[in-house]
Amino acid sequence: MPVSAFSARLVTAVADHVRFFAAVWLSVRWATGSASEDGHLTMVPWKTGIMCAGLVTTHTIMEMFYGLVLLGPESLASVKRQQVAMDIQNKALMTSLVGLILHLAILAAGLSYWGVFGPVFVSESSTTGTWMDDLEVWMMALVQPYAEFWAICVLKDCFSMNILHRKMHNKNHQFLHSIHELHHNYAINLNNINGSQIDPLDLFLENSIGPFLLVCAKWALGLTPQVSFLAFYTLVSSEGSTHSLNPYSVCYYFPPADAILKGNIGHNLHHAKPHTNFTAHPWHHLWKGYQKDVDTYNHVMKTQVQL
Repeated sequence: MPVSAFSARLVTAVADHVRFFAAVWLSVRWATGSASEDGHLTMVPWKTGIMCAGLVTTHTIMEMFYGLVLLGPESLASVKRQQVAMDIQNKALMTSLVGLILHLAILAAGLSYWGVFGPVFVSESSTTGTWMDDLEVWMMALVQPYAEFWAICVLKDCFSMNILHRKMHNKNHQFLHSIHELHHNYAINLNNINGSQIDPLDLFLENSIGPFLLVCAKWALGLTPQVSFLAFYTLVSSEGSTHSLNPYSVCYYFPPADAILKGNIGHNLHHAKPHTNFTAHPWHHLWKGYQKDVDTYNHVMKTQVQL
């Protein structure tokens, strides 16, 4: 039975944070290998692949729960509810979803194997052993991966989304336009399942290129050309949330950031109105606020979303 908008927003916030941080804990405690001869920790490639596969799978499960169970008509466009019910029975779409999962899993495993992805070290327990001290240890350990996540977002939006993505929506650039058309087969009926329809080259240029841009930037600055696996993991989870049918989806896993940037609203509007919001993340919400986008979203989707 669908619940009220307030309850749906609360349940989404709790569920999305629990799902994400449980996976963060698992990647640190399970996907990190033992120290090498020089004392450096490494990621276990096949485990990082499984982590990425599991991430997309849990996103899909939550998408079905949000669309078919949780969200009421004031929060969810009726066309989205109808679409997700059809999509879970669409063999072609489910095949595309499996292809996306394999792409990300192989990429994560490969970059972990070649040392591009680095681990996050969190000691087993703090000095005093209290839960507050343990929490502080974890928070400090996650600062660098989270900073790298934002660096990837900025670099990718500056050099990929704001340049290549704009060209993909210009028919004068026939090749780029042709590989991007597949991803825009769905507009106001976008969700995580049909959003998986994307050309492999397009997926690289719009998403997977992020870690490579940061590695190049760090190399140019004389820093170790390595990116935290958790930075990439956060990127994949964030951009999965921006494609969700749930307008309350958590996209940044840090309440102050999610309070300012409404990533899901911004990117769903891009699919509904393809010549707007070209970047993956709605930076204009920083200085313009998000209410105009929310009002447009409600007008297009015929909903009453309040954020």
